[in-house]
Amino acid sequence: MPSGDARRSVNADLKSLVLRAWLEPDISPSLRVRVVEVGPGLNERPLVVTASVDDACRAVCRWLEALQSRDVCS
Repeated sequence: MPSGDARRSVNADLKSLVLRAWLEPDISPSLRVRVVEVGPGLNERPLVVTASVDDACRAVCRWLEALQSRDVCS
């Protein structure tokens, strides 16, 4: 288990990705997706708002790849 200092360091860099999806009635396409990065302090940074499954998936992939590249560069 990491020490207290190590846990604080990890938590300071902790980010989450939130995918919000809903259907808009009477609109085609009805799917709406908002992908948001949530950082420390619950600061939100929108990554994409779309009606496309592919665009939402690309945004998630780019975010994960960027997260992974930060680990490789550390």
